[in-house]
Amino acid sequence: MKKIILAVSFSALSLTLLPTVSCADNHKMNHPGKPSAEFFKELNHASFMPNLMKTIKQHKKELKVTKEQMQALKKFHKTQSPNVQRMVKKLIEMEAEGKRMALENYPPEQVMQVGKMSLNMRFDLMMAKLKCRSFIKSVLTPKQYKKVLTSYK
Repeated sequence: MKKIILAVSFSALSLTLLPTVSCADNHKMNHPGKPSAEFFKELNHASFMPNLMKTIKQHKKELKVTKEQMQALKKFHKTQSPNVQRMVKKLIEMEAEGKRMALENYPPEQVMQVGKMSLNMRFDLMMAKLKCRSFIKSVLTPKQYKKVLTSYK
């Protein structure tokens, strides 16, 4: 039992001391606050959830989104997007670190710990996207929302 506790303690300590691989340093922003195409690629990797906000922005005329609706959607996006971007960046870094650890033959327990943190982060991203979907549904009419779903690609 002492060996297990010692191994877990050592694993936790070594994970906090490891330098992170900055694979996500390639994550560039076209200009502050506007995600690049690379970010959307990373987001698609990080979450299977659809990006409905992007679809609304692309098809706002066909959806007949009012000025008030668009203001509400932009405000929500402005407050929520930085957190999602941080989570995606952290997830990319975390998974790169896990891959590095696996290739460098770290003990399975350490690699599994990073994997577990990665799965937790993916869950948090899914929840953020579900929150966004709920907000979108609260702002758009049912007809507009149905059009968003048919416009989504």
